[in-house]
Amino acid sequence: VDRFVIDPIRKISDAAMRYRAEEGRSIRHSFTSLDIRTGDELEVLSESMKQMERDLNDNMAHILSLTDQLDESRTVAFNMTELARKDALTGVRNKLAYDEELRSLEKSLAEGDKKFGIAVFDLDDLKGINDNYGHSKGDIAIRRMADIICNVYAHSPVFRIGGDEFTAILKGRDYDNAAQ
Repeated sequence: VDRFVIDPIRKISDAAMRYRAEEGRSIRHSFTSLDIRTGDELEVLSESMKQMERDLNDNMAHILSLTDQLDESRTVAFNMTELARKDALTGVRNKLAYDEELRSLEKSLAEGDKKFGIAVFDLDDLKGINDNYGHSKGDIAIRRMADIICNVYAHSPVFRIGGDEFTAILKGRDYDNAAQ
């Protein structure tokens, strides 16, 4: 009785306790080492537990793989979203980001927050620069203008809202020192 009933049940019970004690989302091997050869229902139960553990491990490995893929997809989506809001030529935020910022400002206004300003800039004679010196020089002028605005308004978001048009949403120190 001890060899064919009690000892196999103890082994299965010990394996179940080890399985339960393992923590986290990891692959487990508590039942793999079971070696019960009784030729009856206990051996069938032991083999079933081993198969269950293999199946669970396969499922866990698949879930962990999908979780990694999901994390990678989220990172890619975040980076793509950031790129969608960035002007490729100047590196400042673009019209899409500006429109989103305006919606946020409208919400702030509705909530009573009115401490911000808007500065608008236009690069004079960009067409003349492009016509006389080429578009590469016009691009340099646009980038230089973006750099100047970003340096002057270092604490505020700057947006390129058109070909040669920029806007800065003045906040914090930039708002407080707007007159300067």
